[in-house]
Amino acid sequence: MARLRHFAVCVRDLEASADFYAGVFDLNRVGREDLPIGS
Repeated sequence: MARLRHFAVCVRDLEASADFYAGVFDLNRVGREDLPIGS
């Protein structure tokens, strides 16, 4: 069975967006990576 293992989105408010997606899709936030690209 195929599984979603990773996805990334570009957002203005990281915390609010993470809370939204976690709630809507019943996701567990397992990490965060801050990269200079896209900042």
